[in-house]
Amino acid sequence: MNDLEKQFVKKKMKNYEKAITVEAKHKRQTQQEMNELKRDMKYQVKEEKSIKNQKS
Repeated sequence: MNDLEKQFVKKKMKNYEKAITVEAKHKRQTQQEMNELKRDMKYQVKEEKSIKNQKS
């Protein structure tokens, strides 16, 4: 493998690393949003049960 090929491979690997980093960041953000939605849903259900019990 000559120097030009090595540089090409090195640059390609750097791009893969960047892509993986961005993907991991997006995955964390998505997971965080899902957790927030779950909390909101649980809270909403709790509120609705509370209101329902008050009416009974």
